[in-house]
Amino acid sequence: DKYKAQAEVLYQKGVTGAALKADYEDGKEAFIKAMKDDYKIMGTAFAKTLYQKLKEKLRRGDFHCSFVTDFISGEKRKSISDYELESDTKGKRFKIDAEAEEFFQALRDIPFTKGTAMQLVRIMKNILVPGHRASWIRGSKHPVTLFYRKAFSEAVSRFREHYQLYREGKSNIDCCILSGQSGIAKSVAFLLIYIKVALQNDKKVAFYSIPEKCLYLLEVRSGRIDCKKLKVLDEGWTELPEWVAFDSTSTHLVVDPRNGFGHLNVDIIKAFVVVASSPNRKLKQFEKLLKAGTKRRDLTLFADVIQEDEFNDVSTGINESGGADGNCTVEDLKTRSERAGGMLRHIVDESKFKKFQDSQDHMLRKFQGKIGENVEMIQPRDVALPSSVFCIRPILEDGLHTGSDFVLDFLSPYVESRVVGAL
Repeated sequence: DKYKAQAEVLYQKGVTGAALKADYEDGKEAFIKAMKDDYKIMGTAFAKTLYQKLKEKLRRGDFHCSFVTDFISGEKRKSISDYELESDTKGKRFKIDAEAEEFFQALRDIPFTKGTAMQLVRIMKNILVPGHRASWIRGSKHPVTLFYRKAFSEAVSRFREHYQLYREGKSNIDCCILSGQSGIAKSVAFLLIYIKVALQNDKKVAFYSIPEKCLYLLEVRSGRIDCKKLKVLDEGWTELPEWVAFDSTSTHLVVDPRNGFGHLNVDIIKAFVVVASSPNRKLKQFEKLLKAGTKRRDLTLFADVIQEDEFNDVSTGINESGGADGNCTVEDLKTRSERAGGMLRHIVDESKFKKFQDSQDHMLRKFQGKIGENVEMIQPRDVALPSSVFCIRPILEDGLHTGSDFVLDFLSPYVESRVVGAL
């Protein structure tokens, strides 16, 4: 019954389960052609699974059909003329993005506001959020507050130390990763403020917007920011003249792999790479690529969830920004954190918190039996666990707010009582 609806779709396409399986096992071109010609079949989980397994069989060398190889391994490398044809501005591989220039100029120039436990940055215009599905939060009626937590400030300082050593040829650490629980503002705060500090002190920052399939090339000239938006169609983007001229050991390349790492090949670029990611499967794969490569060496730091001494600044920032609930008190944050721990995403807004409660209760019921597959998972090392039940906590030394190692813990007192009670 689980695949009844999917099977019906396949049946209507004239494909029976037995025939599909036989063609797949034999590597027949008819199967590949059906997948290629009618992409709707790829909309089913069943067909997607077969497709992925087919790619694995190809990598293992089980198939030797050139038609299969050409299709599964993807399109041929795009030429420079392909980039020109598919660019927003025909005849050029890039366009000047005035809106992005205005945003990054504002981000660079806006001063920090001192809070009791952190600093705040208030953005008045549309905001470019690294890694988000739409990338731009447009038409906001209220300013957006970025929370420059002490953990983030410390990570920026430590990453910049390695950046300075790398550009001077004194260190081979050229990729820094900030990890930690999902929903603690790594994308919306840490990466944007890293870009802000880089633009204030250095000349070149690139931001790879994976959902938009483009690079924002930001260069400071006489105090003003020039922004070129460069298309990324395949790994060939690293050979484009615009990137070759921009790429150097003094360039920052900022990435948020919320939707994967796109066409990022860190082994063939010179720029200093900064990544922010939850400890999920994508990050694990990226770290494996780093270790398998010949060039990159990385430093990974873990940031903790929001702490109670930060609630006052969070409340102030949300209220000044005109949050969805109008007013977010410290008591609201404390009450919600009893369920959601310090996951900022879920405790600053009442409607989001209620949705989180429902999903958390659902996951706790599943957890007592079998953890479901379609949930956001944290995957430190070789363990995959639901982020609504467990959290990553960095192992901290005196005076530090980030650590290079971590422990797993229950997300909140409520979760611990439910799980321990069930046992």
